[in-house]
Amino acid sequence: MNKLIFIFFSFVILHTNGQTNNPEAVSILQKLNNKIKTSTGTKINFTLSSVSSKGEPLATKNIELKMKGNCYLLNDEQAKIICDGKNIYNYDGERTISKSAVEDGNQDLNPQKIFSGNYESEFIINLESKKGNIAHINLMPKDKRKNVSQIKIELNISKLTLNKAIFYDKANNSTILKVKSLEYNYPLSDKLFIFNKNNYPKNVEIFD
Repeated sequence: MNKLIFIFFSFVILHTNGQTNNPEAVSILQKLNNKIKTSTGTKINFTLSSVSSKGEPLATKNIELKMKGNCYLLNDEQAKIICDGKNIYNYDGERTISKSAVEDGNQDLNPQKIFSGNYESEFIINLESKKGNIAHINLMPKDKRKNVSQIKIELNISKLTLNKAIFYDKANNSTILKVKSLEYNYPLSDKLFIFNKNNYPKNVEIFD
C-alpha cells in the first residue's frame, strides 16, 4: 500500500494532444488553486482506498497531509513522506528511506497539485455536472500512453475544497481518495518539513 501511495503522487508528465478544456471547469479548479496558494498552511485528513476492476476492496489507509508553500508532510498508518521543497524523503515505515529530488520530474501530481486542482497541463478537463455547491469534474490524460485512464473529482464550490477523487488505471482498477477534514490557514512550523534522520530508527538506510 505504501508503494501505491508513492505512485499515486508520482505520475510522470503528460503531453498535450490538441484537445480543449471546459472553461467553467477550469475556472472552478483555478479558484481552488488560488485558495491553496493563499493559505498559510493546510491540513487534510483523508482515506486512500484501492478497489479492483471487479469492485472488490483491496486496502484502505487513513492519511494526514500537511502542506505549506512547496513543502508537505504525509503520514499514513506506517509510512511517512517529507518534501522540503527541494527533496522528497519517502520512509517505508520499516528500515528504508528513499530520497529523490523534486526537479527529477516524477512528482507532477504531488499533493499540492491534487488538492489544489492543478491539472490543466496534464489533463483534458470537463464539467460532468454541477448542482448547488457540488461540481463533478472529469479529467482525461492528454497522453493516452500513460497508465492512468481518467480521474473523477468532486468539489465543493462554495468552500473551495476537494471532497473526493477517483483515479482509474487502464485495467479499470481504481484508487479512491475521500477527504474527511480540511483546514485552511492551519498553523504549521517550517521545521516540520525539515528531514532529520534522528527522528527515525537507528538502523534505517537512506537510498538516493
